[in-house]
Amino acid sequence: MASCALQLSRGKLIEDPLEYLPCSKTLAYKKGDVIYGPAKGSDTLYLIISGTVKVTRFARLGQAFLIDLYTTGEFLGETGILNLSNAGEASVSFQSSTLMAWATADLADIIVRRPQLGIALLQVFSQRFLRFQERAESLSFETIAARLARALIYFSKRLGAEGPDGSIIMAALTHELLAQYVSTSREQVSVQMAAFRRQGYIQYSRRAITLHRDALEAWLKTASTIAE
Repeated sequence: MASCALQLSRGKLIEDPLEYLPCSKTLAYKKGDVIYGPAKGSDTLYLIISGTVKVTRFARLGQAFLIDLYTTGEFLGETGILNLSNAGEASVSFQSSTLMAWATADLADIIVRRPQLGIALLQVFSQRFLRFQERAESLSFETIAARLARALIYFSKRLGAEGPDGSIIMAALTHELLAQYVSTSREQVSVQMAAFRRQGYIQYSRRAITLHRDALEAWLKTASTIAE
């Protein structure tokens, strides 16, 4: 079976899953289409070929928490293949997306034949869990302003492109979406986004966010980031 390594290139890893994964079927999703969710569980590993996918977790009271926005070359669906409960998790196409999919049973067979694939996937997921740990610490101890600044910097590195003046331009993210990521209210995010705009760190509209990332990173280093 042909490897997918020729179709996509990834960042440097000790073991790259794409070196060992055979190509599989591709699935196309329009913006807003549900890939999996509470009413549509998943036992499938997905690789994003193009587009962006939003993954959200829901608390018992229905509060939504944005796990992340995943984009080209990234995997999702690890909760299913790691036998973790994904009953409260939803994956939705944030923009038109194409995904490659492997059923858990098929993936297990591939790992038996290619043990390096298991090591490579564990590495990918371990890096992701370390990122979640850092984020949990930020959510626990930092101010809303600091959490929002970190979120904007993070998304600009993943989803943005450098403009002619060195600023970073990315597609607009709603205040509701940012609130779900930093675990606060939309109103609080709106207040802080307005403050960042007055201070010259960002400009935003319904279509795009322009971020002066170096300036915001400098503010983050000197500002009081610890919540009282």
